[in-house]
Amino acid sequence: MDIIVREAENTDNLDGILFTHSVSGGTGSGTGSLLLERLREAFPKKVIQTYSVFANSEGNSSTDVVVHPYNWV
Repeated sequence: MDIIVREAENTDNLDGILFTHSVSGGTGSGTGSLLLERLREAFPKKVIQTYSVFANSEGNSSTDVVVHPYNWV
């Protein structure tokens, strides 16, 4: 979070933030939600656009891998 704030402070005009994240798995859902909450607290008046990535739910054996959601982002 400190890196994001530092980069934002180094810009002349921050219009908003693009946030791409996975919604599956422990890191995707938990950490992604926490980071999004912290971004909102740090930048209350900025636009935060999220791109949420969902894992393939067809369940065929070629994509039935534990880390599959991370490969989407």
